[in-house]
Parts: sequence; structure tokens; C-alpha cells
Amino acid sequence: MPPKLRTINNLKRSTLKGDRRRQRSEVQENDDLDVVSDVDSHLPLPKLSFIHSAIIVSVTAIICYWNSCDGDFVFDDSEAIIGNKDVNPQTPLYRLFIHDFWGTTLASNTSHKSYRPLTVLTFRWNYWLAGGLKPWGFHVVNVILHSVNCVLLLPVFSVILAGAPGAKCKFTAPKSSFLCALLFAVHPIHSESVSVQTF
Repeated sequence: MPPKLRTINNLKRSTLKGDRRRQRSEVQENDDLDVVSDVDSHLPLPKLSFIHSAIIVSVTAIICYWNSCDGDFVFDDSEAIIGNKDVNPQTPLYRLFIHDFWGTTLASNTSHKSYRPLTVLTFRWNYWLAGGLKPWGFHVVNVILHSVNCVLLLPVFSVILAGAPGAKCKFTAPKSSFLCALLFAVHPIHSESVSVQTF
């Protein structure tokens, strides 16, 4: 057999082997997805698209914690936000990186040594958005961040609950991931972290 013909035959064989492997992996993936659909089929919920699930989870999270927007600064908020000069936009930005969470110089003996410049930067951003030390603006940002986190958990729960190799790209467990994200959105354990600024 001439070498050129041998090369063509080898290519055909390798292509056939690749096709067979692909078919086997698709069968395995379909079997894995059938297990997920069996779990999802037992849940008494409508099968929603990702967009519809995201809207419902987001709106539910906002409704649950919206009443905290009328609250005032509480607990450590007075020291970490009201009494912290680093939150004020007149303070140079570089000071956030040499001060602790409470606005004390890190080298000081009275410093708490809790270095959280990103958190203080977000307080400063809230100060700018709210137009000063108005608790309402700070609370609204926390509620919106909680809502966004809940929506981001939808695909995470889908991958975890599906456990299928192809689940990385697909919303394969829509009912169970929706239920988990909804539970996360309304769970009372989050009330302190959403309602209080310094937690």
C-alpha cells in the first residue's frame, strides 16, 4: 500500500475512534442528566428558565430585606463608619492602606490590627452614593449585593446538584438550584450581614 493511502486510512481510523469516544461520553452525559432530571422531576415546582429563576430569586431577596433600609447605623457602625475619618472623601485615599478597619494607624499600639482597606473603600463609596452619612444608602447597597449574590448562586447550585460533566455550561438542575437559591435568599441567618453594615 502506498504511504499516502496508508496515511489516509490511519486518519479515517482515528476519526472513527474519536467519533466512538464522543458518542460514549454523550451517552454518559445523558445518563447523568437523566439522574438530575429524575431528582428535579420529583420537586413540585414549575421548570423555570435561568432568567425567570434569577428574577424571582432577586426580587424575593430584595423584598425580604427591604425593611432594613429604614434602619439606622447600629453596633460597630458608629465607630467603623461614623467615627472613621477614612470614610470621609476629604481624607487622602492612600490612608486606607496604612490604617486599620477603625481608622487608626496600623503602627499604633492602640490599633486593632484588622486590615480591611477594601471594606473601608466600599464604605467610602457608599458615603459618596448616599451623599453623606445617610444610613439608607448604605442599607440599599447591602440589600442589592445580597440579591446579586443569591442570583450568582443559581448556576453554582446547578453545577453542584447536577454533578454532570456537561453541567458546567448548562442550567441542568433548574428546579433544585432554584429552590436552594431561594432558600439562601430568605434564610434568616443572613439578616445580620445584610442589615448591619460592619458585619
